[in-house]
Amino acid sequence: MTDTIYSQTITTFISMPISPLLILLPIAGAFAWFLSTIVAGGAASLLLPLLVFTLGTQMAAPTIALAALLANPTRAFVFAKFIDWKVIGFLLPGTIVGAVIGAYGFTQLNPQHIKLVVGIFLITTIFQDKLENAGFTLMKHVQWFFPLGLVVAFISGMVGAIGPVYNPFLISYGLTKEHLIATKAFNSFIMQGVKVLAYGSFGAMNNDILLYGIVIGIGGAIGVFAARNYLLNMNKELFRKIMYIFMPLLGCVFIYQSL
Repeated sequence: MTDTIYSQTITTFISMPISPLLILLPIAGAFAWFLSTIVAGGAASLLLPLLVFTLGTQMAAPTIALAALLANPTRAFVFAKFIDWKVIGFLLPGTIVGAVIGAYGFTQLNPQHIKLVVGIFLITTIFQDKLENAGFTLMKHVQWFFPLGLVVAFISGMVGAIGPVYNPFLISYGLTKEHLIATKAFNSFIMQGVKVLAYGSFGAMNNDILLYGIVIGIGGAIGVFAARNYLLNMNKELFRKIMYIFMPLLGCVFIYQSL
């Protein structure tokens, strides 16, 4: 069935006339992944309002998962030497399990309440620096990344986007901006692949989702390459300041959508 949908999507993509949406979405994908590469995540969150408005709520999460599946390997490849494999060893197993459960939950439950909780959490990250300066840390042991991956991937499967939630934990553990970006990108690539397979198995994928996800993912890959030098040359403190401004803003977007 999946092969049939894929073949139909390729045929549709080649034969259909160029619509404004097929021009808008890859541009939006390029911008979202360019910005998210610099500020350590949030491409899917940036795209959520646009996709909900243009494609509808039921199509948004699977479309974003497919787009991220195409765009994130580019980010992982560009920053491959910075991947922290010790963190991945504990984060990834929880991510895989959580992604399957979350994708199933997406097909069964209303994700608006979970989106509200995520929005509140992202807003509270503005206090991250104060907690760290006072001697508090969110991640003392690498083993804690297993339950973190489980919970975050579950929520991602439900609402379609949640990447910035990892940031305070990874920074608290001691990852630099390059290691944070690379480690998240590899983990997200696997998570999105699992989500896409799970969405397909649970009947949440269709022809249009595959088409739009592909064009957004192509735009996202271009955005990642364009952002590479910006990230490598960015001042560490400036990076943290931008991230802690950006994350609460994303939280406000989630809360607004949930209400």
